[in-house]
Amino acid sequence: MRKKGFCILVFLTACGLCGCLNGRNAGERTKTMGAEVEIETDVFAVKNEAETGETRENSAQFGPSEETEQSPSEKTLPVEAEQSPSEKALPAEAEQSPSEEALPAETEQPPSEKTEQPEETGQPGSEESLAEETQTISPAEMTETADLSDYFGEIRGCAVWYSPAENRYVFYNEEMCRQEVSPYSTFKIVSALSGLKNGVLEDADSVMRYSGTVYPVPEWNRDLTLKEAVQSSCIWYFRQVIDAVGRETLEKELTLLEYGNCDLSDWEGSGINPLPELNGFWLGSSLKISPLEQTQVLKRIFEGESIYGEEETAVLKELLRVSDDGGRQIYGKTGSGSGEAWFVGFCEENGGRAYFAVYLNDSTQSGAMTGAAAKEIAMEWLTADRTGA
Repeated sequence: MRKKGFCILVFLTACGLCGCLNGRNAGERTKTMGAEVEIETDVFAVKNEAETGETRENSAQFGPSEETEQSPSEKTLPVEAEQSPSEKALPAEAEQSPSEEALPAETEQPPSEKTEQPEETGQPGSEESLAEETQTISPAEMTETADLSDYFGEIRGCAVWYSPAENRYVFYNEEMCRQEVSPYSTFKIVSALSGLKNGVLEDADSVMRYSGTVYPVPEWNRDLTLKEAVQSSCIWYFRQVIDAVGRETLEKELTLLEYGNCDLSDWEGSGINPLPELNGFWLGSSLKISPLEQTQVLKRIFEGESIYGEEETAVLKELLRVSDDGGRQIYGKTGSGSGEAWFVGFCEENGGRAYFAVYLNDSTQSGAMTGAAAKEIAMEWLTADRTGA
């Protein structure tokens, strides 16, 4: 009996010890699991915070980058601004979609996600982005200032010289060179090209018929050829050409050429002259362009970067010839309005070509603001200084 009681006591004691041990182990496991869950939750929180922070950082960065590649659907095209093309900053990294994790800089994406980009440019590689960047000037652009006050004297004005081969600009009164104003008769450069391209004109001998109206310029009072109309800057001749080309066609051409503000909204003109055939959007009206833009437009035309072909530009070039001293040839077109005057064109020498624009705007000397005055200043400057500076 005593032996049986002793066995029962040992059995109960062993059960109690196992229960205690099991309870302690269960508690420890519960605590351990809780710690694991808590730690894992913290890892996700840190990871999500890191990913969110990285995305915010990426979306705030701008400037060229060769490290992050984007798919075409994620690219944000740079917005076009009036700043110099060389000053535009391109978005280097677009914001990633929530399902994507940022890859390390040196990690390649899977082949299905990779998008080739132009090497060493930092620009998006799509056709749309390349079209948007047609105005871009190379970062190597050189900008200089010249003192041309001896040529301008007391006349308020500005001048710009542009050498594409050197990617070099020389400015006199740079701020004024960047202001858009009416092109006046310098627009006849584009009018002639558009007439030739669209079959309104065939060559320099193409004739427009005189209406019989007596105009204040004797040279305008007869039938004129294209060459004669350019030489006398005949407004009615080019009014006929422009009307024959048509507004819709011309708007498309100016947009492709990036001609100033491309605004033809005042197609009939502002009434600056008393007769309707002596008015138009290019005469003190809606269309505007800066002296700097004039040089860039001329460069596109004569460097083969526009919709106008070699035949059209060859005809125009001969019409614009002003001088040839055997070493340097100068080509240009005048224009003038109330207190404003232009002379724009280009020089050729030793196989090179540079573009220029001289613009005068001085209401205190409105009588002296003529195309001839602008041309005289330009010719003195260009023949005295063969570098533009």
